[in-house]
Amino acid sequence: RDKNAFIQDMKDILASLGCTVTFVENNWDNFYQSAQAVEQGGFYSFLVFAVVMTSALGVSAFLYIWQRKNEIAIARAMGVPVKKAVACASLPMLALEGAVLLLGGGLGWRYGITRAGTTLAALEAGEWTVPSLAWFAGISLLCWLMSAMMLLGGSLLWARKPVLSILRGGGDQ
Repeated sequence: RDKNAFIQDMKDILASLGCTVTFVENNWDNFYQSAQAVEQGGFYSFLVFAVVMTSALGVSAFLYIWQRKNEIAIARAMGVPVKKAVACASLPMLALEGAVLLLGGGLGWRYGITRAGTTLAALEAGEWTVPSLAWFAGISLLCWLMSAMMLLGGSLLWARKPVLSILRGGGDQ
């Protein structure tokens, strides 16, 4: 991309070594345009995936807490502190999501790495670097934390509502 700047910077240095700089036309502009299109498509795919995943986590948290609102209200009526009621209502789903993220995400990670290795082996003769498991751990932790925030936030909202209105089916007051 910076062919002219390279020539200006290195022309004298290479000339003192007895080298001349020439570039062979190799359709770089066409390649760069297609590479930008692929990069942009990958970015948009990431954004769509992030929105869909966040929506799915939000819907699952909402449905789970909606089903547990009476349990939260009963626990509050029995004198359980708000924090403990929220934690006890959210803990089963958080444990299940943690296990599902590790199992499903781990299998997906392994499948993706295997497929990428197969694809890259056909394109390159050399070795390729497998992404670190720290990426998998970080992404999984981020997903789990997002879900935990949604679950704990929803539980906290229901735990702070008046108990009688929840048990009577109102919940809005």
